[in-house]
Amino acid sequence: MLLYKPLSELDGGNFRKSLRSEFGIVIARISQDVRTVVFPGEICDALSLPNEFNRLFIQVVARATQGAPMYYQEPYVPATDRRLHISDMKS
Repeated sequence: MLLYKPLSELDGGNFRKSLRSEFGIVIARISQDVRTVVFPGEICDALSLPNEFNRLFIQVVARATQGAPMYYQEPYVPATDRRLHISDMKS
């Protein structure tokens, strides 16, 4: 069951598919808001990044067909030259 899986098994997983297969919950919409923020000094030190390192802060909310929120995520993305595609998903 999804609820009792160790974090190592959930890392990189597809929550949308897991919620559907384990609980029959259909995610109808995923919205994502993005802003840049500065890593605190202790985080920069721990990750060997320059002090006051900028990163993307993404807030993700997935909603079921009735509009109720089903999950919330806050991924952090370090600065990169790579392109990152972010879009809303509707099923």
